[in-house]
Amino acid sequence: MPSAPPPGDPAPADGALPASALREVTGRPLSFYVHVPFCRHRCDYCAFATWTDRHDLAGRYLEACRRQVREAASGLPPVTSVFVGGGTPSLVEPEALLDVLAAVPLAPGAEVTLECNPDDLDPARVAAYVQGGVTRLSIGVQSMVPGVLRALGREHQPDNVRRAAEAAHAAGVPFNVPGTTNILRVAPCDERLIYRADSE
Repeated sequence: MPSAPPPGDPAPADGALPASALREVTGRPLSFYVHVPFCRHRCDYCAFATWTDRHDLAGRYLEACRRQVREAASGLPPVTSVFVGGGTPSLVEPEALLDVLAAVPLAPGAEVTLECNPDDLDPARVAAYVQGGVTRLSIGVQSMVPGVLRALGREHQPDNVRRAAEAAHAAGVPFNVPGTTNILRVAPCDERLIYRADSE
């Protein structure tokens, strides 16, 4: 038996949000979450909606996201924060991802955070993100100990974490800890502090 839609107003044919949804956000800060479900490898602990075998759909998926954001943005207040998570947002083409973000009606000074795999992050990619309006990077680092990474099913290399942090710092974009400048901490069993720059 097919499932029934949830109770509430039907979605308008033009893709805009229903009036009842717009009433809920009027006069309040509004945040957006953009989900990018593509990964090279699925980590053993991951419970998110992600796929490792559908990369051919990335362009069409991001275009659908851009279209949906544009349709839903009509009548919304300015967005104060955006988080792009996954999945692995840094796996897809930056230009297509930044087209999605360009459709978001941002408030002045809005924070736009992009989740990244340290293996993907290089100076050219960071520069593209910054030019496209990304204001903070969330670099996914579960451990710096190879044995722990293997136990978690994580494939990133510790050396690439340092390289990614250096690329972000060189571009002047904060990462991982809001309110500080470029500080990245890991668990006590790992290296205590792997990168720090002007965090005082």
